[in-house]
Amino acid sequence: MKKRWSVVTLMLIFTLVLSACGFSGNKSGDSTSSSGEAKTTLNVNISTEPFSLHPGLANDSTSGSVIRQTFEGLTRINAEGKPENAMASDIKTSADGKTYTFTLRDAKWSNGDPVKAEDFEYAWKWALDPKNESQYAYQLYYIKGAEAANKGKAKVADVGIKAKDDKTLVVELENPTPFFTELTAFYTYMPVNKKKKWLKRIKTGTQMLVKTTYLTDHSFFLNGNMAVLSRLKRTMNTGIKIL
Repeated sequence: MKKRWSVVTLMLIFTLVLSACGFSGNKSGDSTSSSGEAKTTLNVNISTEPFSLHPGLANDSTSGSVIRQTFEGLTRINAEGKPENAMASDIKTSADGKTYTFTLRDAKWSNGDPVKAEDFEYAWKWALDPKNESQYAYQLYYIKGAEAANKGKAKVADVGIKAKDDKTLVVELENPTPFFTELTAFYTYMPVNKKKKWLKRIKTGTQMLVKTTYLTDHSFFLNGNMAVLSRLKRTMNTGIKIL
């Protein structure tokens, strides 16, 4: 089944891991760009074809693995297993622990669109909409009104997710949830560009962290977005083969 995909979070992780291990890449995998930046291709094998690269539809670990390479959530889980800021530059919690205010850092989708708070609001409400049949919508049930909306007992528009402005996302919870910033690192909580037919247009599950993509029958190639990687002075591409 032929699909076109795109990527880059894992690229950041592997850049650090491979550097720490003294990995220099294979002869065909490394080169230097005209600007003198190191270019690396990392080849990775996966056992099955991902079910979906849409955060709201993904329901398996393989899909989740690829999505984590192509999207960035409000938070990420670090090497110590603790949540840390990712797309969120600042996170504030109300005194009662039921309202989270996320301030977004500057970032762009690889098509040039700025990543906005409404991309998160849209993605989460899309997953909660019963007509979209998201199997992992329950991951959002901690949010005020989310479960009722997903079960058709309330309006999705009334769920406690609101983009206050381009950089500010306000989330109201049903109850205090101390581990909520761990949940926001899960792939169901990733943003989605709200432009109509964006998946059809770009033919991938994302455009956040990658620039271009190439596909063969049982593999796909993820070309890193230098808008993300330039600060590392390194370009890293990923070739993924389905065994």
